[in-house]
Amino acid sequence: MIRWKLKKSLPFDVSDVHLDYQPLRQKDNGELSVLVALMAKNVVTQYEDLLLEAGLQPNKIDFSTFNLYRLFSRRLELSESPLYIAFHHGVLSILIFTQGVLDFYRTKEISDVDLDINRIFMEINNSLVFYRDRNPGCEFKEIFCHVSPAREETFATVLREACGIEPVILHPDLVVSSAEPSLGKNDILCDLAAALGAATRNL
Repeated sequence: MIRWKLKKSLPFDVSDVHLDYQPLRQKDNGELSVLVALMAKNVVTQYEDLLLEAGLQPNKIDFSTFNLYRLFSRRLELSESPLYIAFHHGVLSILIFTQGVLDFYRTKEISDVDLDINRIFMEINNSLVFYRDRNPGCEFKEIFCHVSPAREETFATVLREACGIEPVILHPDLVVSSAEPSLGKNDILCDLAAALGAATRNL
């Protein structure tokens, strides 16, 4: 059913992609919301070949955005309806949850070399306007952000402008202990955040 529905809107042959999905919520009228993941089969094959050549056995296909969420999930799940924004290796991710269920998801590639902060603001603001139009009366009580230490102040300012409240900046040292106290907030550990999130899958 999902493949049939997507076939009408995708600009490529749906048979050329791996497809997986996760049911999220069923409304009173029977309508079902699902999160759908697609990845081109030829891209998967390229990664599999590289891993096999390196002597590794491919096991799972995963997404950095969800690994970043997984890293901080225990803290985020303490909030009833959190807004979570991450900017990691040039990808802006916006996730909104309602009572623990993903309600909105968007990612956008944005160059991290000469960061256009106005574009970041517009992407976040437009996403929130779209979400609020679909959910009248929605107000965010808590906003969480993961970004490199060098970008923290800039992103905090953008989120205050876009949302009107002070964001909580999440650092990997919330979940990763280290003998070096400053390691959790430096660029090295932040760069590894998605990999750390993937590693927590087995904890």
